Formats: sequence, structure tokens, C-alpha cells
Amino acid sequence: MKHLGLSTLLLISLILPRMVRSQTAENIGIYGYLEKARLVEATLDMEAKLDTGADHSSLDASDMEFFERQGKQWVRFQVTGDDGRDAIFEREVIRTAVIKQRTGANAQRPVVMLRICLGRHSETVQVNLTDRSELSYPLLLGRSFLENGFLVNSAAEFTTPLNC
Repeated sequence: MKHLGLSTLLLISLILPRMVRSQTAENIGIYGYLEKARLVEATLDMEAKLDTGADHSSLDASDMEFFERQGKQWVRFQVTGDDGRDAIFEREVIRTAVIKQRTGANAQRPVVMLRICLGRHSETVQVNLTDRSELSYPLLLGRSFLENGFLVNSAAEFTTPLNC
């Protein structure tokens, strides 16, 4: 068994309280960096990457169509679950995110509110929509979702069953 050095223990004692904020031990879960998540409205399950380096969450969306409803911009889009089933969503665009890409160019993405479940935690959060078909995981969960009771173990995968 490895022993933690004094400097490691000191670092943990300084950082951990800030990480958990006002959370209690009973409602903090430790999750792998890859987990199953569910888009609650459509009961659509998919693999998600938990990314503490991302501010917000991002979802693979196809066939995006923008339209106006009662003077506000909306978007209709399709999402495919792990089982191959498709779901169509219509959401109000609450803002447009500007994402700096590796090439240096900026991409604009619509941001909508979606209810997402991970483990037994279900929350409505901002999600930007984009084509993630070239990426390994259709859903990326960022800090705006993870800050409410999640510790991420970067060495673990699929540790927590969906319990929504």
C-alpha cells in the first residue's frame, strides 16, 4: 500500500474543502471519466465524457433547424442514443456560445437547456449543440453539471449505473 507524503496530505486538505463547497459526504459521488448518461425527456442513454476542463456541456446534435416561436429563436435537432434510437428535440436557444477551436478559428454553437441524468443525479443544464460525430463520445459533461456533487476519477470508467 502506498503512503501519502506530508505535502500530498497538506495539498488535499487545502483543495478538497473548495472542491466540495457546501456538499456533504452523503451527496458527493466519485465517477469515472467515462460514464453512461441519460437525456431524461427521451429516455435516451449514451456514453458521456466527464470533463472538468470544460466550462459547459456539449451534445452531438444533427439535422439542426432554426426557427422562430413567439419572437424567440428555437432549434429542432436530432440525437441518437447508444441503442441506435433517434429522438427529436425542440428547444429555445438561450444563448450562442463562441468556442475557440484548435485551428484558431471561432465556432458559434446554439445553447439550450436539457435535463441530464448521471448516476442518481438529474439536473437541467446548459448544453451547446454541435456535430461530435468525429469524436469518441456524443456527450461531454462540463463543470456546470459536475460542480453539484461529482468527483471525477480520471483512471476509472463506467463505475456508476444509471438510476434516474
